[in-house]
Amino acid sequence: RWTGKRRGWGVFTREALRKGQYAMTYVGEIMNEAQANARFQEVSDKGGNPNYQTEVQITSSSTITIDANYGGNVSRLINHSCDGNLFLKKIWCGLTFPKACFFATRDIPAGSELNFNYNPHKKKRRVTSTSADHSQEEMRCHCGAKNCRDVI
Repeated sequence: RWTGKRRGWGVFTREALRKGQYAMTYVGEIMNEAQANARFQEVSDKGGNPNYQTEVQITSSSTITIDANYGGNVSRLINHSCDGNLFLKKIWCGLTFPKACFFATRDIPAGSELNFNYNPHKKKRRVTSTSADHSQEEMRCHCGAKNCRDVI
């Protein structure tokens, strides 16, 4: 449902989730870095929001991008929070690429917005401008968490 102008669409749970419980899978087209960068630019050029891409670490030196711009599911609307109530975990099911699955970081009451930390290793820092053009530069965070680091 709509969360407001700053955060846009969000995903809310209908049922309570227990800590560690599976919530959903991030679904989309699997791409390498060059393909993901080209798609980002393509969607930006068309005036769309290209930020429906999630990077998954496969090995210490290899990543894939799951692009939910086309063929994604509702998980692409999960907003960022510096204190996310979900975490993303790769699950290998005998596939060439893992599935990217969301699990609850804590008990989540029914009706709560689901969110996760898009960049959990990023350090807190102050920003003075906001990127309104969906560019890949740092974007201001509007999560409102006590531990907010001010950038996504």
